Amino acid sequence: MHMNRCHGFVAVGLITLFAGCAMEARQEDDLLVSAGFTKAKANTPELAASLKSLPPHRFVHRTVNGVAMVYYADPVACKCIYSGTGAAFASYKQAHAEDVGVYDQIEGPPP
Repeated sequence: MHMNRCHGFVAVGLITLFAGCAMEARQEDDLLVSAGFTKAKANTPELAASLKSLPPHRFVHRTVNGVAMVYYADPVACKCIYSGTGAAFASYKQAHAEDVGVYDQIEGPPP
């Protein structure tokens, strides 16, 4: 019986972890899209190859036809690539900095 309780605690812990990760991925998605990034599902062979070629969860800066572009690959949560201009990336950084500032205030040391 003790072993069954342990498995239950492990299951609850894993569910909580996955729910937290999904929520974090959703927030990241919202920030990227609201900053001006376009989301493309990797549902074609070309996009799937592009998704595999990009480092996961990292911003990649490239110049395409003389335009500075930024790509962000998420092979886990949405299996998609976000693409945006340098302006979209600047907007994302601004929104993300503001978001982190709120968390810093909430999670800071007690007064």
